[in-house]
Amino acid sequence: MLDSHIEQAVRTSFDAQGAMRALGVSITALDAGQCTLSLASGAGTSQQHGYFHGGIIGAVADSAAGYAANSLLMPEFECLTAEYKINFLRPARGDVLVAHGKVVRPGRSLVVATVEVTSTFEGKAELCAIAQMTLFAVAARSLA
Repeated sequence: MLDSHIEQAVRTSFDAQGAMRALGVSITALDAGQCTLSLASGAGTSQQHGYFHGGIIGAVADSAAGYAANSLLMPEFECLTAEYKINFLRPARGDVLVAHGKVVRPGRSLVVATVEVTSTFEGKAELCAIAQMTLFAVAARSLA
């Protein structure tokens, strides 16, 4: 279970992200080492064929991993993405995109996380992408 002070710090940090706010992404589940984000489809989330845009999928996956890591690092530290690899498994079609980030290895300087991304089409969640992230921890005060 996530401490309420840490949960509040994570949510406050997430709410300060202009990119996620502009897209309409929200935290739908949060626990120690895990974060799930959701995004409803809309004109600003699609590519020319009507699927969720790959760049949008990558951005949401990146934040899901980052906030999964932050749930273990905050309030003293936060993370920044060092690198990520994403595999698109199928077109992300439907009404909702969900990215579930999970910390695989919580290190003091590097954190490794994975993300599974699903899209809901006709009421059924379809796995559309998987990602692996490496994030590095920095003192929270250095981000100000």
